[in-house]
Amino acid sequence: MKPVVIEVFGDKHTKPEPEQHRISFPGGEISVERTSDGEYWAHIHVNTHYSEEPNLTHVTSKRGKIVHSRVDFDFPEYERRGTHGLKTIPEIPNAEDAKHIAVRIAIADVEKPKLRGLGLTNPDGSPLKGRQWG
Repeated sequence: MKPVVIEVFGDKHTKPEPEQHRISFPGGEISVERTSDGEYWAHIHVNTHYSEEPNLTHVTSKRGKIVHSRVDFDFPEYERRGTHGLKTIPEIPNAEDAKHIAVRIAIADVEKPKLRGLGLTNPDGSPLKGRQWG
């Protein structure tokens, strides 16, 4: 079965769309909300209460808890963390006690990363292979 993709275009004048998109599931909810300046808040909510009332936000499904978490980094940061003895894919501190995580996302004013010509190599010194942007 193919995944369902909800694409938000970010221009309410070109293609009218809701300011908020929500996905509810047993134990929590994910929402994406457009700000007045065109950025987005991405929220992950964990239900810490249960309610049969469908109009109450964040408490309409079964109670949930975070059982694992992680933060992924782009390759240069991943590599830097590894060379400094840090976890390359760390967990979120005290995630088991969290009930809400949010990040604000804006369009980046940078080009796609280019791996060609950066001199990146495998641990044995051979050239890095695989997907190479550019």
